[in-house]
Amino acid sequence: MHSPTLGWRPSPGLRGEEFSTNSRGLRGSRELAYAKAPGERRIVVVGDSYTFANRYLYRSGGRRGVYRPVPDDEVYTSRLERALSGVTVVNLGVPGYGTDQQLLYLREEGLRYDPDLVVAAVFVDDLLRAQLSFRDYAKPFFVMEDGRLVLGGVPVPEPSAMAGAEPPPAPLSYLLTLSGAAVREAVIRLAPLGALPVDRLNEAIFDSMRDDVRRHGSRLLVVVIPTEDYDESPHRSERLLVEWGRRAGVPVLPLRDAFSAVPSDERGRLFSQHWTPLGHQVAAAAIHEAIRREGLLGVD
Repeated sequence: MHSPTLGWRPSPGLRGEEFSTNSRGLRGSRELAYAKAPGERRIVVVGDSYTFANRYLYRSGGRRGVYRPVPDDEVYTSRLERALSGVTVVNLGVPGYGTDQQLLYLREEGLRYDPDLVVAAVFVDDLLRAQLSFRDYAKPFFVMEDGRLVLGGVPVPEPSAMAGAEPPPAPLSYLLTLSGAAVREAVIRLAPLGALPVDRLNEAIFDSMRDDVRRHGSRLLVVVIPTEDYDESPHRSERLLVEWGRRAGVPVLPLRDAFSAVPSDERGRLFSQHWTPLGHQVAAAAIHEAIRREGLLGVD
């Protein structure tokens, strides 16, 4: 559904074979009050279609693939909640979101759930989406002015208001990602980290997210979701976020390491356009371990 502040967000109260949303449009049918129960701890997860858990392409026996849904209880956020006693995990994933929209959704909705921990589950291409003012639909965006973030594109016009209008051109760095791995690798080799405008934009976005979370009295964990060619060298966005985390004092978990540790004969079952249920299982286990290792909730 259209959102004047976010561009779009999932419609509330959806019930279907593929997924459910609750009365606020969050993935899953469970209703959640903003106020926590006594003794309850919460994790709020922002992200894109990997966190929302879009369907994946299932192939078997050389046949043409068919799309299958990831059931609500097999999404990595649900698996993570079952692994953590006394912790509620709130899934704020929205398909197509860039890092800018993830920050805005955290401010608008996520912090209202009073999280003890915020997880930003960032697909590597989400950083490039932050440059766009239009991606399938119009969206808000940030620009840098005098070293600070300035929000533009709001209120976001409804799709009907843009019918027939020519969408704005996409930045070159975004178009390059559509050209395949070879071009991406060339960009990785040639552009020093922090040198591109999109680098500085995203560093400011994550600085703001860190500061918002700390003001709330919470902790932040950034999880980096790789592309399907995760066996290759780290994507430029992963390297940028890892370096940012070192400077910012924020733990950053590249899931590429966890996926690479899966036995080679099973790796083909992790991704198929999106994560399979096995991919969600591996992601949940890696995030659980990072939370334990970093002491982010004081739990085992």
